[in-house]
Amino acid sequence: MPQKKLVSRRSKICAREIVVMLRVNIAGMLMAPYLLWVGFASALNIGFWSLN
Repeated sequence: MPQKKLVSRRSKICAREIVVMLRVNIAGMLMAPYLLWVGFASALNIGFWSLN
């Protein structure tokens, strides 16, 4: 069950970042690497979780 909460939390973070990117160009561009990192970390966690 903790995995679902983690994925849900990261999904909310990604959604917020997309809104920021659309509203404020410069701030959104600066947050793009963070959004990529969150997506990569989520993929790693899901991969490790599915292998265990």
